[in-house]
Amino acid sequence: MDNPSRDTRRILGAFNDMNQLLLDLRNNRLGPIPKAFALKHASQLYSFCGRDGSKLTGMTSKEFRKLIKYYQSDIQNQKLPGAPELLKSYSPWLANFHYANFAEVSEYTLNLVMISKLNMLCSLGYRNTWSIYR
Repeated sequence: MDNPSRDTRRILGAFNDMNQLLLDLRNNRLGPIPKAFALKHASQLYSFCGRDGSKLTGMTSKEFRKLIKYYQSDIQNQKLPGAPELLKSYSPWLANFHYANFAEVSEYTLNLVMISKLNMLCSLGYRNTWSIYR
């Protein structure tokens, strides 16, 4: 690693993003797919990673292989409730969002939010999510 402290911040930041988007059931913006994901996987992922992701930064290769095995066997090809082609299945709030209701939000900001959310979904294996915008 070139800069371990920078890598640690990036790892913890990525975990925090995932936690907010997929694991935090208190988030009222989650749609049925992330809610089902959280109900099914949050406790196990917290066990592997820690509630704040701190276990990731000191994880041994053996522990990392266990996490990868869990992903491959339990997460990768799972079917969750909700229509995967619909944005509202992931975020009803985002699906109902209309920029005209937020005068301070620019088109550039909206594009960044949408691209960020879609990239996150694609990274989780929901690759056909982009097709809803074509």
